Amino acid sequence: MKKFLNYGLALLAVALASPVFVACDDDDDSDSGKYRLTVNLSYPEGVTRSEISDLQLVIAKDNVGDTIKLAENVSNYATKLKMGSYTVSAKGTLANAENAFIGGSQVIYLDKETELALPMAISYGKLQLSITAILPEGLSAENITNGKLTITDETNKDTTITLGNELSYTGEFERGDYNVAFEAEVNSDQAIKDVVLGYTSVTLLSSQDIQIQLTTKGGTSPLIFKEIFCAGGKAGYTQDTYFEIVNNSDEVQYLDQLVMLYGSAAQKAPNAWQANGVTDIYYQSQGSVVAFPGSGKDYPIQPGQSVVIANDATNHQEADPDGIHSDLSKADWEIYLEYSRMGDTDYEAPNLSPIFYNNAYMRAFALGFFNGAYILAKLPVTPEEYAADSTNYSTTPGTTSATLYMGIASKYVLDAVEAWDRDDAEHYPYFLPKDDAHAVWAPVGFEGKALRRKVAKIENGRVYYKDTNNSAEDFLTDQPQTPGIAPTAVDK
Repeated sequence: MKKFLNYGLALLAVALASPVFVACDDDDDSDSGKYRLTVNLSYPEGVTRSEISDLQLVIAKDNVGDTIKLAENVSNYATKLKMGSYTVSAKGTLANAENAFIGGSQVIYLDKETELALPMAISYGKLQLSITAILPEGLSAENITNGKLTITDETNKDTTITLGNELSYTGEFERGDYNVAFEAEVNSDQAIKDVVLGYTSVTLLSSQDIQIQLTTKGGTSPLIFKEIFCAGGKAGYTQDTYFEIVNNSDEVQYLDQLVMLYGSAAQKAPNAWQANGVTDIYYQSQGSVVAFPGSGKDYPIQPGQSVVIANDATNHQEADPDGIHSDLSKADWEIYLEYSRMGDTDYEAPNLSPIFYNNAYMRAFALGFFNGAYILAKLPVTPEEYAADSTNYSTTPGTTSATLYMGIASKYVLDAVEAWDRDDAEHYPYFLPKDDAHAVWAPVGFEGKALRRKVAKIENGRVYYKDTNNSAEDFLTDQPQTPGIAPTAVDK
């Protein structure tokens, strides 16, 4: 079949587009002034007359002429016509291939006896491809959302079909080889959804029905921390810290209503909640829980794009020339703690605002110069609704303290990064292994160094970051501050 694809298909376009002409009798029945025209059809290599059905020959002048249906095993035709310009076309159907045609067309000027060898070429119509995805046991169509089918042809051109929670699709495609991939999210209240996915390939030479067996896989977060600077650039200077969040996916994401929480990573044994069996809710440390504004799609972040969130969006190099700081005056966002009794300046960058705080004397968000546990989360309700729900708070178990702490369940976590003080001999993890399998060493305090996520690959200038939910593997410590600057090399 492949050898047919290399023939001159352009010749057939004219033939197949030509109308089927109605026979028109010549007014002059005599042979006077006429010339003999013999048409011999020339077939592609490997094609015989017996494989062609409904073979018709059309000889037209000024779009009017004779249509001749050739008998079986007949490949030529002779007639006498007056001098002039004629379009000679032939077309038929190939019997040994679905939706395949053969034809040719040529314009001649008849002013003498002529024998024409009319070359024929093969053309193919589209074939039907029906695809059905088979879900893993225990799941039904009602359990999935955002289904997407990607069909890739031999030239690596993708056709993407959005299916929602549908599991089947039928379309028409040219003959050839295709790769077919299906992916959908599993409905849940988790911030990071599990996905079902499957893959197959097909050589389309006739209409086909194919199935894709799907499997379930844990999802990955599209939004992750690219860089965290909380170690400080000078002892006693607390305003220069920042966070950088990157869209590590290939689709537009939204910052609207995302929440950031800071927890203590200084524990040497289970904390009070863990000791009481609460291991899948992460309770904040002293300070605040902050949230992005927005109603859902007000603040898009493009694939590969990152945003810098400063505690104070100002030029700290100018504010404190003796320290090792960054110019954060161009930061995309700022954490403004209006409630702080220590005073906080509202700079020009748009604000993340606290939805809860338990210490009005904190000068900045996430003050942990030697360690820290950092959470980016997507809640099932708006941050304000979450903060208004008393069940999302707890006092410290086993104590008489009345101080409240907001907790965020593991299932709402988009990204979790834990950093331990390398000078401590003992450590106990703040996170479950599924959120962060192992902490990274925190940068040395007050030396102006940052945590920076490793680069997994760079494609066409686009940086993709490593994300295995293991901070020890995913991050580099003691790195120069590079807010808003993309790395240019892959990290080992």
